[in-house]
Amino acid sequence: GYTLEQVLPAGAEVNLRFQANLSGGGEAVDVTEEVGPELKKQLELAARLSGLNVCGVDFLAEDLHSPMPADQQQGILEINAAPGLRMHLNGKRGKEIADWIITRLDLQPSQKLPLFAVTGTNGKTTVVRCLAHLLALAGKKVGYTT
Repeated sequence: GYTLEQVLPAGAEVNLRFQANLSGGGEAVDVTEEVGPELKKQLELAARLSGLNVCGVDFLAEDLHSPMPADQQQGILEINAAPGLRMHLNGKRGKEIADWIITRLDLQPSQKLPLFAVTGTNGKTTVVRCLAHLLALAGKKVGYTT
């Protein structure tokens, strides 16, 4: 690596910023299963305190295996009420997150949860919003993500 005080040689390439966001060309790595037990408890507590049934916890850490100590530069970046699931679905490593979420919603046997999946290249958001609106007009409770 280079320091701020150095003059770069001709032709040198330096990455000024690593792009983690998938939409910006970043690379997704689901590290959920790599988080150590104590840190996992801390992150789960933060998620429970949010009051959300499903949320994403974005966390920055030097070490995923240790609890959050005061002497490390790490912490929760955000608790996201509408987490992106693509990194779990399309990441280099990961699991089928939709099944994992559904099994943890604690639905009663009498409850039915119809699921719709909209795929394609163009118009997915519009179709999902129209479908949600029609179902809401029919008196259904609707939750969706786009």
